[in-house]
Amino acid sequence: MFSLATVSLASLWLPIVLSAVAVFVLASVMWMVVGHHAKDWVKLPAEDPVMDALRAQKIGAGQYVFPGCDDHKQMNTPEFQAKYAQGPSGYLYVKKPGPFSMGPMLLQSIAFYLVVSTLVAHLATAALPAGAPFKFVFHYVAIATWLAYAAGQTWAVIWSGHTWGHTLRCMLDCLVYAAATGALFAWRWPAA
Repeated sequence: MFSLATVSLASLWLPIVLSAVAVFVLASVMWMVVGHHAKDWVKLPAEDPVMDALRAQKIGAGQYVFPGCDDHKQMNTPEFQAKYAQGPSGYLYVKKPGPFSMGPMLLQSIAFYLVVSTLVAHLATAALPAGAPFKFVFHYVAIATWLAYAAGQTWAVIWSGHTWGHTLRCMLDCLVYAAATGALFAWRWPAA
C-alpha cells in the first residue's frame, strides 16, 4: 500500500501557506464576485431612525439580545414571555464607531486560514504517512478542513436566528475551500 514513514509538520509549510492564500482568494471571490451572498444581509427599511435610537442608548461595541433579561429565571415570567411574543426578538452585534476599514478584518481572516491549515496539517501528519496516495490525502484533508470551516456555522441557525439559506451557502463556500486545501496538500504531500 504505502510506507509508514511519518511526515513532519515543518515539511508541510508550503501547502499550509498555499492553502491559506487559496482560501483567502476563494473567499474573496465567493463574497465579492459570485454574488450568491448578495441578499444574505438586508438593510433595515427605516435604518436612520433605528440607528438614531441606538445612538441615543449610548451602547458600546458588543453583543446584545432583545428582549433581554439579567437572570434566566426572568425568561419564565409573564412579562418576558409577553415581550417575546410581541416581538421583535433577536441579537444585535455592535462594532465600535469609526471609519469602515476592511484591512483589519482581512488580516484576521488570513490569520484564521493559516491557523486552520496548520491544525489540519498537524492532524494529517498524525494520520497519513509519507507517500500516501493523492486520493487519501485529499479526502482526509478536505473533510477535516470542511469540518473546521463549516460545521460550526450550524449553531448560528440554531441559536442566533441566521437563516438556513445563508448558512447552507456558507457551507457550500466551505466545501470549495476544503477541496482547494485538500488538493494543495495532496499535491505537495511528501513522498516516502
